[in-house]
Amino acid sequence: MALKDKLLVFLANSPDTLYSGEMLAARFQVTRAAVWKAVRQLQDEGFEIGVSGGKGYSFSGRNDFLQDTLIHEYAGNASFPLHVLDTVDSTNNEARRMVLNGAADGTYIAANSQTAGRGRSGKSFYSPANTGLYVSYIMRTGESVEQLQKLTMAAAVAVCRALRECTDCDPKIKWVNDIYLGRRKVAGILTEAITDFETMRTDAVIIGIGINCRTREFPEELQEIAGSLNDPALSRNKLAGRLYTHLVKCIAERNDPEILEAYREASFLPGRKISFLHNNKTLQGTAVSVNDRGGLQIVLDTGEEMTVSSGEVSILSWDQ
Repeated sequence: MALKDKLLVFLANSPDTLYSGEMLAARFQVTRAAVWKAVRQLQDEGFEIGVSGGKGYSFSGRNDFLQDTLIHEYAGNASFPLHVLDTVDSTNNEARRMVLNGAADGTYIAANSQTAGRGRSGKSFYSPANTGLYVSYIMRTGESVEQLQKLTMAAAVAVCRALRECTDCDPKIKWVNDIYLGRRKVAGILTEAITDFETMRTDAVIIGIGINCRTREFPEELQEIAGSLNDPALSRNKLAGRLYTHLVKCIAERNDPEILEAYREASFLPGRKISFLHNNKTLQGTAVSVNDRGGLQIVLDTGEEMTVSSGEVSILSWDQ
């Protein structure tokens, strides 16, 4: 790792802390001139690094643009293909293009903004610049669609674990793919498969995740339901790195009962009145639990019991 990257990682872990050139030179076993040169290189790359004459250097806490060195560092320096983009139509669209061009398993795409972010059921995902984290993870697999049913659940658990690690918040899951803080949605997951229809096996699965980190202004249609983490100390690079680590682990362990239990513990729908669309008809009932296959068990207002394995539900009452 180049000196400037080593310096970046060290300073970024203690933002707004002043370190003398002498201390940094000794730490990295280089000259003070080499430290100064590395600082200038980082400044040329756009990082705001304070220089206090004769006293040292400090990394501004305002430096929160996505950067590959920092994401790799926070992911434990794991070796994986990483693509950091300032803007893209959709990270899932970009991932699909990469899959068709031979992208490897574990490829990770992180974007600062999306011009056409997508959610489930054809909905859009509001993705303004500098305020959110938008990522996609490529999983190469030859498994059947049935064998992959728990991937979205595993991704939801990974998001919750990453958020708990990087912030003081306690996120909850709204079945099947939305992450909430209180009564507001702060993150969404879109899982898409690229399937060979002759064999009915998947060539790849793309897991897209959008997180509102510090978005404060939303379109009118989202103002009543959307929210943000709003943690001033949150590093989007750290969140991207830790999310990657948790995704890899949770995906590998998606059939482990511990993942299902973690999903159930974070789920807030059981006990609440909901409505949902079934066979083009809107039904109402009370969510009961998430079964072992990830389906939502519901008792309808008619008293009938049923389980839905996909779709979207609306909360009719927050009271239990």
